[in-house]
Amino acid sequence: MVIIIAILFSVDYLETKCNFNLKLMEYKLAEYMCGPRSVAVGDLNNDTILDLVVVQQKVDKITVYFGVGDGTFTNRIDYSTGLHSRPYAVEIADFNRDSQMDIIIANFDSNNIVIMYGLGNRSFSQYTELLSTNASRPIEIITADFNKDSYPDIAIANYGTDSISVYYHHLDAPLLITYSTDYDSHPIALVAEDFDNDNHLDLAIVNYGTNEIRILFGTSNQYFDDKITISTGVNSQPRSIAVGYFNADEFIDLVVSNSGTNQISIFLNNGNRTFVYHVSYSTDSGSPYAIGVGDFNQDNLPNIILFLGYDNGLFSSMLSFQLEYDARPLSAIIGDFNNDHKLVMAVLNNGTDSLNIFLRTC
Repeated sequence: MVIIIAILFSVDYLETKCNFNLKLMEYKLAEYMCGPRSVAVGDLNNDTILDLVVVQQKVDKITVYFGVGDGTFTNRIDYSTGLHSRPYAVEIADFNRDSQMDIIIANFDSNNIVIMYGLGNRSFSQYTELLSTNASRPIEIITADFNKDSYPDIAIANYGTDSISVYYHHLDAPLLITYSTDYDSHPIALVAEDFDNDNHLDLAIVNYGTNEIRILFGTSNQYFDDKITISTGVNSQPRSIAVGYFNADEFIDLVVSNSGTNQISIFLNNGNRTFVYHVSYSTDSGSPYAIGVGDFNQDNLPNIILFLGYDNGLFSSMLSFQLEYDARPLSAIIGDFNNDHKLVMAVLNNGTDSLNIFLRTC
């Protein structure tokens, strides 16, 4: 089995002098068959260097890796997420506004959202339950300030109950509002952006089961009102979503990875709460699991990166970088890990229990 990382570049990349060489660095996770599921990035110890948090679902823990500043990581620390919790997703945010970053985790089997508060000395508290999600099977979380109170709120994709929930935590009393995504929709990914430029955050939801993107539009009263549904195609099985200004207008666009059809699809924002299908790109025989957007070649145009695996605007041709045999990459993150002002990638491999860092060499 051949596993690759594929990158689609904006057409201006063809005119650049850099050949976009990447240096592969590999970190083996400490435990065999730990089941790495997702990764998050942030400055966890206030040293201006990016750090990583890796979710390990099979051993009910997360691992924190502190960045050195040259693209390497050290001082790994493990934290339990609770017995039989099966953590699936992780976010980093200053949840209690104490200038220390906290770690928020969605536990798929224990059906709850837990938090580990930053203590300011490269350590974190034991997990504390923020809320129970009953039998919802939370599979993805994101943080954003939906009600403009300067505190991060949480949006949750509930795979088991075909719904999403928004948790507002800094009110007179915490508030949880749940919205149905319809029967058998199986929401699997989320992104928050202001798609209609009305200064209120909206939610775009990837529904794996019904092959669609659902967008809920935010209002001034903490609720989401209008919604639209965008088909990603029959049997497309979308898994991941990202945003970017792909056609140089003032409205942010969408790109989704379709694991069922081995494609990514771009939808352009019309600016009137509608989107139009623009173009799709084949990923050949690779099934795309995660997708991200960033300006990798520093031409002020967005590039799309894809992380491909097997479950056993316009862009130039796909560039491929091979990983080790049977890597099965499931999650990825973008950041400037070596402080050279160039975006690089961190890829989490479920098959080999490893973390790959790809550093730019030009």
